[in-house]
Amino acid sequence: KSYRVFFEELPPAEGPREAVTRSEVRILTKMGIPIFLRPAKPQSLGVIDGLALQRGHLRFLVRNDGTAHFVLRSVRIKGVGAAGDPVFDRDIEGWYVLPGGTRAYDLPLPPELCSQVKWITIESETEQDTFKARLEAPPGGCGASDAPPPSTR
Repeated sequence: KSYRVFFEELPPAEGPREAVTRSEVRILTKMGIPIFLRPAKPQSLGVIDGLALQRGHLRFLVRNDGTAHFVLRSVRIKGVGAAGDPVFDRDIEGWYVLPGGTRAYDLPLPPELCSQVKWITIESETEQDTFKARLEAPPGGCGASDAPPPSTR
């Protein structure tokens, strides 16, 4: 189970106003702290789902099908050309994923790199596991033919 505890500073009680008013700035604090309770038999099960390349954007979800939260230490994305040569290699930030939850990613690929990609691989690493996915770049995934028509304004 997971919870979030919030601590929120209350504004001071209003007392009698002074005869002379003055300018002031008040800053109140609000802080949330996540709390995770592990189940008796924790199971980490990460899955990369919904992997797609459309309009020059790589989109995918990291889904947690396990019973305990996990923290993505790294998410590494590699683009490979037709001859097996590396086109790009990128690490992106991870975050925690709660049981039954997802983390969505949407990465724009520069057109000059996107057009060279034949395969894209994604490797996600947690404290307990590493899971991977691979996508063959679809025809037109980077092209203008998939782009919405220009605005007529």
